[in-house]
Parts: sequence; C-alpha cells; structure tokens
Amino acid sequence: MRPLKKWLKGLRHNLAGSPPPASPFAAEAKLIVHCSHHKMGTVWFANLLRAVAVSFGLPYTSVNLHTRRVTVERGILLQTHGHIGPAELPDFIGSHMIRDLRDVVVSGYFYHLRTAEEWAHVPDPRYGNRSYQQHLSGLDRHAGLLAEIDHFAASPNFPVLASWDFHDSRFLNLRYEDMVADEAGGFQRLFRHYGFRAAAVEQAVEIALQFSAGKLPIERTSRESWARHIRSGRPGEWRDVFHPEHTQRFKERLGDLLIRLGYEHDHAW
Repeated sequence: MRPLKKWLKGLRHNLAGSPPPASPFAAEAKLIVHCSHHKMGTVWFANLLRAVAVSFGLPYTSVNLHTRRVTVERGILLQTHGHIGPAELPDFIGSHMIRDLRDVVVSGYFYHLRTAEEWAHVPDPRYGNRSYQQHLSGLDRHAGLLAEIDHFAASPNFPVLASWDFHDSRFLNLRYEDMVADEAGGFQRLFRHYGFRAAAVEQAVEIALQFSAGKLPIERTSRESWARHIRSGRPGEWRDVFHPEHTQRFKERLGDLLIRLGYEHDHAW
C-alpha cells in the first residue's frame, strides 16, 4: 500500500467510532480553494490538503484544467492548474501558488522526459506525429530546454498566470520559494487565512509538515518517488542549467510574465 494511502487509512481508523471532528473554522465555514499550476507544488499541496481534510472531517475534491463547473460548496477544493475563476465558485476563501518560471522550465524538462501522463505520449503533428516526450528524448539537454521554454509559453498555464488577479483578497498568494524556506511559518499564515481557529491552525500545520520533501507519508506519482517527482526542488536551480541562449529565449517568450509575477524588475537579469 502506498505510504500516503496507508497514513490516511490509519487516520480514518483512529477517527472511526469517535465523535465527529470539531470544525476547524473560527467563524462560518467557507469552501477552501487552492489553485496551483503544473510544477508549482501541486502534488505537495494535494497530499497535505487531503490529509488536513480527512483530519477535520472535511470533503476533499481535486479538479483539473478542463473542469469548468464547480458543484462542491464545502470542504477543500484543489484546482491543479489554477483555471477556475472566482465567478465560477460559491462563497470561498482561497490560496494560490506561484514559482519562479525559470525553475518551472527546468523541473518541467526533466519531468516530461519520464512522465507517464497520457498527454505527453499522444502523437502530435507539431513533432512529426511523435509525442512530446519522444520529441524531447530526441534532443540533447541544450535543445530540450529551449523546447521546454517554448512548450510552457504555448501552454494553458501561460494565459492563466498572465491574467491572474493578484489583488483579489480572497486569495492568499504564495511563493513556492518562500514556502520551502519557512514551511512552518508559511503554513501558519495559510491556515489562518483559511479562517481556522488557533488550535486548528496548529493541528493543521503539524499535519502539513509531515509532507515536507524527503519525509513520509509520501504517495508515489507516475510510478516515481516524491524525490524524483520534484527533483531537488531547490530555488534558483535554473542558474546551474541555463546557458546564454536559454536566458535569451526565456526573456523573449516568458520574460514579461516573470516580471509580472515579481521575480525580476526588468529584463536585465
């Protein structure tokens, strides 16, 4: 049995026969929504938010990029690609994770070389009817990173990030780098934003910290370990991988978005 499923089964067993868990909310409960994007901590937050939901007896739902209609009204909802807009949601409180797009490109390149996700194995006329994974595998690392930059720039992630309303106070915008640097502080801020009462914040943080990289319980994804899935997860890894041509291509295709997300002030990096 996978570690996360075993952990959740043990938690449910411990809760069985006990009184229902007290509501974590200090006031009226709202739907909790976390919006993520590919290679921006999605698996990390999916695991920990599901564990938090089980611990407090809350429904947990995960929806993907193509979901247009949300029918859940309570519990925790994870949108894996940040595609649901506030107008499509009932009364909610939310969070949103971003990451340095240069690290996203590096992480995406290595992940897409081995992922079992169906889309990466579909023949594509853009690549001579080879799949994207086959296309990447036929390139050396230098050319592959250039291809990954172009892939991200053409992906649905680009317009979603480019149009995200960072002034919507219902969402707490998180940086992947900040969360990795101070998980305890970041999660305290997160669960307070969700409206958890003080004792529930501490309980939720304790659960969330069990999902730090390199710790169990961990659920394997696409037959890979957690460590493989996120590689090192080290912020700034792009500096060890990018060559001048990668930097130039990135500035041309994604430089303005990097500035909009606040990771650079101009194109002089």
